[in-house]
Amino acid sequence: MGDSQFSGTSARAKNPSACSLTTRRIVSRPSHVVASHAFDASVVAIETPLEIRAAAPPPPQWEHSSTGYSYLQTDRNHSAPLKSVRRHQASPRDHRSAERAARDREALVKLEGIHHITAITGDAPQNVRFYAGTLGLRLVKKSVNQDQPTVYHLFYADEEGGAGSDITFFEYPGAGRGRAGAGMVHRIVWRVGSGASIDFWESRFEGEGVLTKRENGSLFFSDPEGLNFELRVVQTTDEPLMAKHPEIPEEHAILGFDGVYAYTDDVEASRKLFEETLEFDPDGDRSWTVRGKQRGGFYTYDEAPLDPGIEGAGTVHHVAWGSPTDEHKEWRARVAEA
Repeated sequence: MGDSQFSGTSARAKNPSACSLTTRRIVSRPSHVVASHAFDASVVAIETPLEIRAAAPPPPQWEHSSTGYSYLQTDRNHSAPLKSVRRHQASPRDHRSAERAARDREALVKLEGIHHITAITGDAPQNVRFYAGTLGLRLVKKSVNQDQPTVYHLFYADEEGGAGSDITFFEYPGAGRGRAGAGMVHRIVWRVGSGASIDFWESRFEGEGVLTKRENGSLFFSDPEGLNFELRVVQTTDEPLMAKHPEIPEEHAILGFDGVYAYTDDVEASRKLFEETLEFDPDGDRSWTVRGKQRGGFYTYDEAPLDPGIEGAGTVHHVAWGSPTDEHKEWRARVAEA
Protein backbone atom coordinates (compact mmCIF):
# COMPACT_ATOMS: atom_id res chain seq x y z
CA MET A 1 0.00 0.00 0.00
CA GLY A 2 1.71 3.19 -1.16
CA ASP A 3 2.10 6.27 0.98
CA SER A 4 0.70 8.40 -1.86
CA GLN A 5 -2.78 7.08 -1.11
CA PHE A 6 -2.77 8.87 2.23
CA SER A 7 -1.05 12.16 1.54
CA GLY A 8 -1.79 14.82 4.12
CA THR A 9 -0.06 17.57 6.03
CA SER A 10 1.21 16.44 9.40
CA ALA A 11 0.08 18.50 12.38
CA ARG A 12 1.22 18.13 15.95
CA ALA A 13 -1.61 17.74 18.41
CA LYS A 14 -1.94 20.55 20.92
CA ASN A 15 -1.91 20.06 24.68
CA PRO A 16 -3.49 18.75 26.77
CA SER A 17 -2.09 15.26 26.37
CA ALA A 18 -4.24 12.30 27.21
CA CYS A 19 -5.59 9.90 29.80
CA SER A 20 -7.04 6.79 28.13
CA LEU A 21 -9.83 4.37 28.99
CA THR A 22 -9.37 1.34 26.80
CA THR A 23 -10.64 -2.20 26.54
CA ARG A 24 -7.37 -3.47 25.06
CA ARG A 25 -4.09 -4.37 26.70
CA ILE A 26 -1.59 -1.49 26.74
CA VAL A 27 2.12 -2.25 26.57
CA SER A 28 3.85 -0.37 29.37
CA ARG A 29 6.60 2.05 28.32
CA PRO A 30 8.62 4.53 30.40
CA SER A 31 6.10 7.27 29.53
CA HIS A 32 3.07 5.11 30.36
CA VAL A 33 1.59 4.03 33.66
CA VAL A 34 -0.97 1.22 33.58
CA ALA A 35 -3.35 -0.11 36.23
CA SER A 36 -6.08 -2.73 35.92
CA HIS A 37 -9.61 -2.28 37.23
CA ALA A 38 -12.58 -4.62 37.60
CA PHE A 39 -14.84 -2.66 35.29
CA ASP A 40 -15.94 -2.90 31.68
CA ALA A 41 -13.19 -0.72 30.21
CA SER A 42 -10.52 -2.77 31.92
CA VAL A 43 -7.43 -0.57 31.75
CA VAL A 44 -6.71 3.04 32.58
CA ALA A 45 -3.51 4.59 31.28
CA ILE A 46 -1.87 7.97 31.41
CA GLU A 47 -0.20 8.50 28.05
CA THR A 48 1.00 10.98 25.44
CA PRO A 49 -0.53 9.25 22.41
CA LEU A 50 0.14 11.53 19.44
CA GLU A 51 3.91 11.71 19.64
CA ILE A 52 6.79 9.58 20.92
CA ARG A 53 8.44 11.07 23.97
CA ALA A 54 11.67 10.12 25.66
CA ALA A 55 11.30 8.93 29.21
CA ALA A 56 11.39 11.86 31.61
CA PRO A 57 13.91 11.85 34.47
CA PRO A 58 12.43 10.23 37.56
CA PRO A 59 11.15 12.47 40.35
CA PRO A 60 13.36 13.03 43.40
CA GLN A 61 13.49 9.98 45.65
CA TRP A 62 13.07 10.25 49.39
CA GLU A 63 14.37 7.83 51.98
CA HIS A 64 12.51 7.53 55.26
CA SER A 65 14.48 7.43 58.50
CA SER A 66 13.73 7.96 62.17
CA THR A 67 14.87 11.57 61.86
CA GLY A 68 12.93 12.53 58.75
CA TYR A 69 13.25 12.23 54.96
CA SER A 70 16.41 12.63 52.91
CA TYR A 71 16.61 13.48 49.22
CA LEU A 72 18.58 10.93 47.19
CA GLN A 73 20.52 12.13 44.15
CA THR A 74 20.39 9.97 41.00
CA ASP A 75 23.00 9.67 38.29
CA ARG A 76 22.59 11.04 34.75
CA ASN A 77 21.25 7.71 33.47
CA HIS A 78 18.49 7.72 36.12
CA SER A 79 19.82 4.57 37.75
CA ALA A 80 19.96 3.74 41.45
CA PRO A 81 20.36 6.52 44.05
CA LEU A 82 23.95 7.55 44.69
CA LYS A 83 24.08 9.42 47.95
CA SER A 84 22.15 11.54 50.38
CA VAL A 85 22.65 15.25 49.70
CA ARG A 86 20.43 16.86 52.32
CA ARG A 87 18.27 15.92 55.25
CA HIS A 88 15.17 17.53 56.69
CA GLN A 89 13.69 16.92 60.11
CA ALA A 90 9.97 16.23 59.67
CA SER A 91 7.62 17.96 62.11
CA PRO A 92 3.86 17.74 62.74
CA ARG A 93 3.50 21.10 60.99
CA ASP A 94 5.32 19.73 57.93
CA HIS A 95 2.93 16.78 57.77
CA ARG A 96 -0.13 19.03 58.09
CA SER A 97 1.20 21.37 55.38
CA ALA A 98 1.94 18.45 53.07
CA GLU A 99 -1.54 17.01 53.57
CA ARG A 100 -3.16 20.39 52.92
CA ALA A 101 -1.04 20.92 49.79
CA ALA A 102 -1.98 17.47 48.52
CA ARG A 103 -5.70 18.20 49.01
CA ASP A 104 -5.38 21.56 47.25
CA ARG A 105 -3.48 19.97 44.36
CA GLU A 106 -6.02 17.19 43.92
CA ALA A 107 -8.89 19.69 43.91
CA LEU A 108 -7.39 21.41 40.86
CA VAL A 109 -6.83 18.25 38.80
CA LYS A 110 -9.65 17.62 36.31
CA LEU A 111 -9.72 15.86 32.96
CA GLU A 112 -10.36 18.07 29.92
CA GLY A 113 -13.07 16.12 28.13
CA ILE A 114 -12.26 13.70 25.31
CA HIS A 115 -8.77 14.08 23.86
CA HIS A 116 -9.09 11.57 21.01
CA ILE A 117 -10.91 8.40 20.02
CA THR A 118 -9.23 5.52 18.19
CA ALA A 119 -11.15 2.92 16.20
CA ILE A 120 -10.38 0.08 13.76
CA THR A 121 -10.76 -0.03 9.98
CA GLY A 122 -10.20 -2.79 7.46
CA ASP A 123 -10.05 -0.44 4.45
CA ALA A 124 -7.90 2.70 4.72
CA PRO A 125 -8.71 4.21 1.28
CA GLN A 126 -12.45 3.93 1.96
CA ASN A 127 -11.86 5.35 5.44
CA VAL A 128 -10.08 8.41 4.02
CA ARG A 129 -12.85 9.01 1.49
CA PHE A 130 -15.51 9.01 4.20
CA TYR A 131 -13.81 10.98 6.99
CA ALA A 132 -11.81 13.47 4.92
CA GLY A 133 -14.32 13.60 2.06
CA THR A 134 -17.88 13.11 3.28
CA LEU A 135 -17.36 14.44 6.83
CA GLY A 136 -14.86 17.11 5.80
CA LEU A 137 -12.35 16.41 8.56
CA ARG A 138 -8.69 17.14 7.95
CA LEU A 139 -6.32 14.21 7.48
CA VAL A 140 -3.66 15.63 9.78
CA LYS A 141 -1.30 12.69 10.05
CA LYS A 142 -0.48 9.24 8.71
CA SER A 143 1.68 7.16 11.01
CA VAL A 144 1.88 3.61 12.36
CA ASN A 145 0.65 1.93 15.53
CA GLN A 146 3.60 2.36 17.91
CA ASP A 147 2.88 -1.03 19.50
CA GLN A 148 2.57 -2.74 16.09
CA PRO A 149 4.57 -0.79 13.46
CA THR A 150 3.20 -2.82 10.53
CA VAL A 151 -0.25 -1.26 11.12
CA TYR A 152 -1.13 2.10 9.55
CA HIS A 153 -2.53 4.77 11.90
CA LEU A 154 -4.66 7.53 10.35
CA PHE A 155 -5.52 10.77 12.18
CA TYR A 156 -8.43 13.11 11.36
CA ALA A 157 -9.15 16.31 13.26
CA ASP A 158 -9.88 20.02 12.99
CA GLU A 159 -7.66 22.42 11.05
CA GLU A 160 -5.03 22.51 13.82
CA GLY A 161 -5.09 18.85 14.88
CA GLY A 162 -6.45 19.94 18.25
CA ALA A 163 -7.26 17.77 21.24
CA GLY A 164 -11.00 17.22 21.41
CA SER A 165 -11.47 16.77 17.65
CA ASP A 166 -9.13 13.91 16.81
CA ILE A 167 -10.53 10.57 15.61
CA THR A 168 -7.90 8.02 14.59
CA PHE A 169 -7.94 4.56 13.00
CA PHE A 170 -5.69 1.53 13.07
CA GLU A 171 -5.91 -0.23 9.70
CA TYR A 172 -5.93 -4.04 9.55
CA PRO A 173 -6.48 -4.66 5.81
CA GLY A 174 -9.46 -6.90 5.14
CA ALA A 175 -10.49 -7.08 8.81
CA GLY A 176 -14.01 -8.40 9.29
CA ARG A 177 -16.68 -6.16 10.71
CA GLY A 178 -16.80 -6.12 14.50
CA ARG A 179 -19.74 -5.79 16.86
CA ALA A 180 -19.97 -3.66 20.01
CA GLY A 181 -20.81 -5.55 23.18
CA ALA A 182 -20.41 -5.18 26.95
CA GLY A 183 -17.42 -3.00 27.80
CA MET A 184 -17.26 -1.39 24.34
CA VAL A 185 -18.17 2.07 23.06
CA HIS A 186 -21.02 1.82 20.55
CA ARG A 187 -21.76 5.46 19.63
CA ILE A 188 -19.69 8.64 19.33
CA VAL A 189 -21.36 12.04 19.67
CA TRP A 190 -20.07 15.03 17.70
CA ARG A 191 -21.18 18.63 18.26
CA VAL A 192 -22.70 20.91 15.63
CA GLY A 193 -23.85 24.49 16.04
CA SER A 194 -27.55 24.61 15.13
CA GLY A 195 -30.65 22.88 13.83
CA ALA A 196 -29.77 24.27 10.40
CA SER A 197 -26.55 22.25 10.62
CA ILE A 198 -28.59 19.09 11.21
CA ASP A 199 -30.60 19.95 8.07
CA PHE A 200 -27.38 20.44 6.12
CA TRP A 201 -25.88 17.11 7.16
CA GLU A 202 -29.10 15.20 6.54
CA SER A 203 -29.14 16.54 2.98
CA ARG A 204 -25.41 15.92 2.46
CA PHE A 205 -25.61 12.33 3.70
CA GLU A 206 -28.60 11.66 1.46
CA GLY A 207 -26.56 12.83 -1.52
CA GLU A 208 -23.68 10.56 -0.46
CA GLY A 209 -25.91 7.52 0.01
CA VAL A 210 -25.44 7.44 3.81
CA LEU A 211 -28.51 6.24 5.73
CA THR A 212 -29.61 8.52 8.57
CA LYS A 213 -32.19 8.73 11.34
CA ARG A 214 -33.37 11.99 12.87
CA GLU A 215 -34.58 11.83 16.46
CA ASN A 216 -34.88 14.31 19.37
CA GLY A 217 -33.07 16.99 17.39
CA SER A 218 -30.05 14.78 16.62
CA LEU A 219 -28.95 13.03 13.45
CA PHE A 220 -27.78 9.40 13.66
CA PHE A 221 -25.63 7.69 11.02
CA SER A 222 -22.86 5.10 10.58
CA ASP A 223 -19.61 5.00 8.65
CA PRO A 224 -19.14 2.40 5.86
CA GLU A 225 -17.96 -0.21 8.38
CA GLY A 226 -20.80 0.28 10.86
CA LEU A 227 -19.25 2.64 13.44
CA ASN A 228 -22.17 4.63 14.88
CA PHE A 229 -22.26 8.41 15.27
CA GLU A 230 -24.63 11.12 16.42
CA LEU A 231 -24.56 14.79 15.43
CA ARG A 232 -26.00 16.83 18.30
CA VAL A 233 -26.68 20.55 18.67
CA VAL A 234 -24.70 21.59 21.76
CA GLN A 235 -24.61 25.08 23.25
CA THR A 236 -21.23 25.46 24.95
CA THR A 237 -18.46 27.93 25.64
CA ASP A 238 -15.85 25.34 24.55
CA GLU A 239 -13.72 26.35 21.58
CA PRO A 240 -15.30 25.13 18.30
CA LEU A 241 -12.89 22.67 16.70
CA MET A 242 -13.64 22.73 12.98
CA ALA A 243 -11.87 21.72 9.80
CA LYS A 244 -12.16 23.63 6.53
CA HIS A 245 -13.68 21.88 3.52
CA PRO A 246 -14.79 23.50 0.24
CA GLU A 247 -18.18 21.74 0.29
CA ILE A 248 -19.02 22.35 3.96
CA PRO A 249 -19.89 25.87 5.19
CA GLU A 250 -18.03 26.77 8.39
CA GLU A 251 -21.30 27.36 10.26
CA HIS A 252 -22.26 23.71 9.64
CA ALA A 253 -18.88 22.07 10.29
CA ILE A 254 -18.40 19.40 12.94
CA LEU A 255 -17.14 21.12 16.13
CA GLY A 256 -15.44 18.36 18.12
CA PHE A 257 -16.51 15.55 20.45
CA ASP A 258 -19.24 15.82 23.05
CA GLY A 259 -19.16 12.30 24.51
CA VAL A 260 -19.60 8.58 23.98
CA TYR A 261 -22.11 5.82 24.73
CA ALA A 262 -20.85 2.40 25.82
CA TYR A 263 -22.47 -0.92 26.67
CA THR A 264 -22.33 -2.53 30.10
CA ASP A 265 -24.01 -5.35 31.97
CA ASP A 266 -22.88 -3.98 35.36
CA VAL A 267 -22.96 -0.21 35.88
CA GLU A 268 -21.84 -0.48 39.50
CA ALA A 269 -18.55 -2.11 38.52
CA SER A 270 -17.43 1.21 37.00
CA ARG A 271 -18.91 3.69 39.47
CA LYS A 272 -15.95 3.87 41.86
CA LEU A 273 -13.48 4.39 39.01
CA PHE A 274 -15.48 7.21 37.42
CA GLU A 275 -16.50 9.03 40.60
CA GLU A 276 -13.52 8.52 42.91
CA THR A 277 -10.44 7.86 40.78
CA LEU A 278 -11.29 9.96 37.70
CA GLU A 279 -13.57 12.43 39.55
CA PHE A 280 -16.30 12.49 36.93
CA ASP A 281 -19.59 14.00 38.09
CA PRO A 282 -22.59 11.64 38.06
CA ASP A 283 -25.43 12.69 35.75
CA GLY A 284 -28.13 10.18 36.62
CA ASP A 285 -27.52 6.50 37.34
CA ARG A 286 -25.74 5.57 34.10
CA SER A 287 -23.94 8.69 32.93
CA TRP A 288 -21.02 10.88 34.01
CA THR A 289 -19.65 14.23 32.90
CA VAL A 290 -16.25 15.84 33.36
CA ARG A 291 -15.12 19.41 32.74
CA GLY A 292 -11.68 20.95 33.00
CA LYS A 293 -10.52 24.49 32.35
CA GLN A 294 -10.81 24.16 28.56
CA ARG A 295 -13.35 21.48 27.61
CA GLY A 296 -15.90 19.00 28.89
CA GLY A 297 -17.44 15.71 27.84
CA PHE A 298 -19.59 12.78 28.95
CA TYR A 299 -19.54 8.99 29.21
CA THR A 300 -22.89 7.15 29.28
CA TYR A 301 -23.72 3.47 29.66
CA ASP A 302 -26.51 1.63 27.84
CA GLU A 303 -27.64 -1.89 28.66
CA ALA A 304 -25.45 -4.40 26.83
CA PRO A 305 -26.99 -6.64 24.17
CA LEU A 306 -27.05 -10.38 24.75
CA ASP A 307 -24.55 -11.07 21.97
CA PRO A 308 -20.92 -10.65 23.06
CA GLY A 309 -18.78 -7.97 21.49
CA ILE A 310 -16.39 -8.74 18.64
CA GLU A 311 -13.44 -6.45 18.05
CA GLY A 312 -13.04 -5.67 14.38
CA ALA A 313 -13.61 -3.06 11.69
CA GLY A 314 -16.10 -0.42 12.79
CA THR A 315 -15.43 -0.79 16.53
CA VAL A 316 -13.78 1.60 18.99
CA HIS A 317 -10.33 0.64 20.24
CA HIS A 318 -10.09 3.26 23.01
CA VAL A 319 -11.24 6.66 24.26
CA ALA A 320 -8.59 9.06 25.60
CA TRP A 321 -9.33 11.91 28.02
CA GLY A 322 -7.33 15.13 27.96
CA SER A 323 -5.03 16.19 30.78
CA PRO A 324 -2.39 18.95 30.94
CA THR A 325 1.07 17.41 30.94
CA ASP A 326 1.99 18.97 34.28
CA GLU A 327 -0.85 17.01 35.92
CA HIS A 328 0.29 13.58 34.70
CA LYS A 329 2.31 12.91 37.84
CA GLU A 330 -0.83 13.32 39.95
CA TRP A 331 -2.82 11.06 37.62
CA ARG A 332 -0.13 8.38 37.75
CA ALA A 333 -0.35 8.45 41.53
CA ARG A 334 -4.15 8.19 41.48
CA VAL A 335 -4.15 5.27 39.06
CA ALA A 336 -1.47 3.45 41.04
CA GLU A 337 -3.52 3.80 44.23
CA ALA A 338 -6.87 2.81 42.68
